[in-house]
Amino acid sequence: MRDPHVKSLIYKITYDEKGVSYNDPPALEEEWDAFRVRLDGGKAVVDMKEHHADEGCARSVVEPFLRAWEVYTDLTLSRGNLGFEFVRSQIVDRDPPKKGESQVMAAEPGHYVHAGKPVTGHITRREYPAPPSAFRLTPEVKMLWPQYQAFLDGHRSLSHIAGFFVSVLEDQFKGAHKRRDAAKHYNIEYDVIDKLAELAATRGGSEARKRTGTVKEFSPAEETWIRTTIRKLIRRAGDDLDPLPAKITMADLPELS
Repeated sequence: MRDPHVKSLIYKITYDEKGVSYNDPPALEEEWDAFRVRLDGGKAVVDMKEHHADEGCARSVVEPFLRAWEVYTDLTLSRGNLGFEFVRSQIVDRDPPKKGESQVMAAEPGHYVHAGKPVTGHITRREYPAPPSAFRLTPEVKMLWPQYQAFLDGHRSLSHIAGFFVSVLEDQFKGAHKRRDAAKHYNIEYDVIDKLAELAATRGGSEARKRTGTVKEFSPAEETWIRTTIRKLIRRAGDDLDPLPAKITMADLPELS
């Protein structure tokens, strides 16, 4: 093949079949600068608008977007609702032999699997989840999301996750006011981050991060508050808007008492 060109990438749409089913959803089409994607019949076909000579290069452009779509769906719905598993690519020769047609080459199946904890109960969906309009996998999301996944899978304690989230937001800044700087940067009310830090330090019982937290377990209200807060913080850390959306305040979160 003298001038290979990746025409399209094909993915299987995956989901937790025990918890989710799709009832004949209509096709969903979206278009971006580098590619267009169509979800239909249980598969996603990504047509490349830019030239890529090899599969790996094309996938490196497409898959951060697909991963952001997965994470955003997990945050807004629940885990197990949408994933993309790479199946194959279609590659054409833009300079084929004179006597032949353009050759379509299908690469060997690859792997890009979304894994998530099964959802609770069963949900029938009539539409594919829409992609995010302004959410991307920022460095902060790449740090926060795996830790939150580990918590959901039972591998991290609630106090650990709360403290980790505070440190990721704060440690980008220096000085005595880094918590306030983080709150301003992410357009989050200072009291939200401060309360998260307080709960991480003073709660947790046998799974506490600090000695001061060993004497008191999280109340159900506190656990609900932390779970809700960290999901909002992940979304805010991935917001690709300027200016950022409305400030996240204590009033946007569940009651603590």
